[in-house]
Order: sequence, then structure tokens, then C-alpha cells
Amino acid sequence: MNTNLSADVVVVGAGICGALAAESLAKSGASVLMLEAGPKLTTAELVHNFRQTPFKSDLVAPYPYTPQAPTPTFSPEANNYLEQTGPLAFGAQYLKLVGGTSWHWAAQTWRFCPTTFA
Repeated sequence: MNTNLSADVVVVGAGICGALAAESLAKSGASVLMLEAGPKLTTAELVHNFRQTPFKSDLVAPYPYTPQAPTPTFSPEANNYLEQTGPLAFGAQYLKLVGGTSWHWAAQTWRFCPTTFA
């Protein structure tokens, strides 16, 4: 992409929090640029993906995994994106796409981790 863009504010992440922040800033008169690591998909595309996946027990399977926007993956094998310590590791998943994890809310609100910006 060879386009130069300019904005008063850059919002990183087009999930719920990023969208709410961008809307509030835009309504206050600021020019806002939103950056998202993952793709923009329609509900129809996600329903099709779910119907095609062999991993029906993995509720994140319909959402595309892309190497340029990695996320935690646990099926069919863990990709070790999150490093957890302690005896009660939690197989947390989140999505990198426009809309973020609001597409599949699992009651998780993760803080950024070092690999988020890798």
C-alpha cells in the first residue's frame, strides 16, 4: 500500500473497544484512522466457514487464522501463542478481524501481550 494517510487519532483494533473509542472521537470532531490486523468478514462467510469446518467443538474454527495476524489456536493442536504459567492454564481464544472477539464472545477481556504487536 503506497497511500499516505493522516488522522488526528489512530485506533489500533477494530473490535468493540476500538469501535466505541473511534466513534466517540469522530463525534467530537477528530479525524480517526482504525487499524485492524485481521480481515473484514460477513456473517454469511462465517456461517459458511462453520458449516465447512471439521472442528465443530472448536467455536473459533470458523474465523480465519492468518500468519500475519496470529491468535491462540488449540485445535487440532495448540500453537503456543500464549505462554501461561501455573497449574490452571486456560485455553483462551480471541479473534483478530474487524469486530474482534465480539463475533464470538467468550467472557474474556485480555490485555495486550508482547506477541500482539509482533
